[in-house]
Amino acid sequence: MLDRLQVTVNVPLYNEDQDVIDRAIYALFSQTRLPNQIQVVDDGSTASDYAEVRDYWLAHAPPGVRFSWIRTPNRGKRHAQALTSSHAVDADIFATLDSDTAPGSRPLAFGW
Repeated sequence: MLDRLQVTVNVPLYNEDQDVIDRAIYALFSQTRLPNQIQVVDDGSTASDYAEVRDYWLAHAPPGVRFSWIRTPNRGKRHAQALTSSHAVDADIFATLDSDTAPGSRPLAFGW
């Protein structure tokens, strides 16, 4: 039953180290149950445009996972989360993962 649920993961990003965000995305794509959608929302970072990381993952997202990367003017984490939730109309489960967090290889804590 859980495999039929639509899972969307939001990753709000602001001035994070490129290696750290790369590791977080890699960890999401390494889960035993992949999310249906991952959306990184760059909330107006000034430290980097993240082009290398963004372009790599846009080209290498696993089949069946809708991966997107949006850049917005800086309006805060809640705005970045709301942006993804407004686009995830078919999500049964909506999760937010901080850009400096990399889940382990086991399923995430909410049961998949």
